[in-house]
Amino acid sequence: EEISTQRDEIGLQQQKMVDSIEYAKHIQGALLPDKNLFKLYFKDSFVIFKPKDIVSGDFYWLKKIKNHLLFTVADCTGHGVPGAFMSIMGISFLNEIVRRTEIKSPNMVLDELNIQVKQSLSNQALYESSEDDIQKYLKSDVKDGIELAFVDIDLKSNTLYFAGAESPLLLIRNNELITLEGTPIPVGIHYK
Repeated sequence: EEISTQRDEIGLQQQKMVDSIEYAKHIQGALLPDKNLFKLYFKDSFVIFKPKDIVSGDFYWLKKIKNHLLFTVADCTGHGVPGAFMSIMGISFLNEIVRRTEIKSPNMVLDELNIQVKQSLSNQALYESSEDDIQKYLKSDVKDGIELAFVDIDLKSNTLYFAGAESPLLLIRNNELITLEGTPIPVGIHYK
């Protein structure tokens, strides 16, 4: 009887966690652009978004600002809840960064995103640590970051600008696949 009671309590706790994560999926989904928005700008496009867990560490993002169409695909550290936290942070920072008029190119967006992610993930204790402790942390398995490809299409000049953080741009032109490599370093905390 005691084991049955404990099993029921554990089952109830588990169901509460799953319900909470399901609601987080709703919040994460609300931050992603409507897939039909891509169809508006790219008639032959499609989006495949299939989280490994209920919520995802991957995200896609699209904004039109004046004559610029900005979009990204991103893969954040972690799956499930940790990855979802990173994706929500990435989406929020991108929205904030592109609203600024002084940010004018994809590389500037990634530079600013890198600064903001690092500032958000760093804690005061890290800054108060010795250089040896900081190096141990950086060399540890803890890597909090985002790999992404960021594109800016100037609709007026029909010019594409690209910056990538450990992600390439795959471009098909005249039935030929062209790969544009980004920097081999992700956004965020890493040891390289």
